[in-house]
Amino acid sequence: MATSSEIKVTQAYIGLFGRAPDPDGLAYWVKQLDAEIAAGKDADVALKELTAGMTANTEWTVSGLGATGTTNATVINTMYDNLFDRSPTAAERDYWLQDITDNGTTASQMVVQLVQGAGATDSAVLGYKQEAASYYAATVAQTDFNVTNAKNAVKDVNGPISLDNSKDATDALASGVGNSITIGTDTITMTMGDDTVTGTVATGKYTSATSIVDANTADQDTLTLTAKDDFNFGTT
Repeated sequence: MATSSEIKVTQAYIGLFGRAPDPDGLAYWVKQLDAEIAAGKDADVALKELTAGMTANTEWTVSGLGATGTTNATVINTMYDNLFDRSPTAAERDYWLQDITDNGTTASQMVVQLVQGAGATDSAVLGYKQEAASYYAATVAQTDFNVTNAKNAVKDVNGPISLDNSKDATDALASGVGNSITIGTDTITMTMGDDTVTGTVATGKYTSATSIVDANTADQDTLTLTAKDDFNFGTT
């Protein structure tokens, strides 16, 4: 069971980066938060200060919401999607745009306020995302972590079924065990584990329209195709 500090830090990762935390990063920021709370600081006040530190990296400043040219509207829209799996209403967007202008609220402060002010439905969705993210951080070794599979762990998680699917994918990544898949459709979705895909070319099974989707770049997959003649691969 995740502690209160672990939940708060995990929610911040979800809102700011759209992903589950890496185990080492989670442990580091939880230790900082716990120390501030032990010193008498309010947990949410301390978290607002810590989230500023969480964004002091290239994931935020180069490829994330802190990148040059990112508009305030984009930050707001993305955070709502990351946290609540929805777009903000026009009124919500206008409120935050005004708050940023009038009060200088930063993205790292906004993510804490969004979680604090979430209604029942949004809180429920965030609860599922947080559980998926916490499960990922507790299950996947630091050496197996990458940003892509950490994002997949929380992407589109908004209820019990999608939560179970996320946990299954995390288990596959942690174990390194994938699925044995025989090509029979135009889109093959692979797991985070070591998948084995087999098929025959030009029999109506594997054609130029076939797409193999695999979000995990850290596993070791095997693709075996059988054909009478030479053939060309498309993009990898």
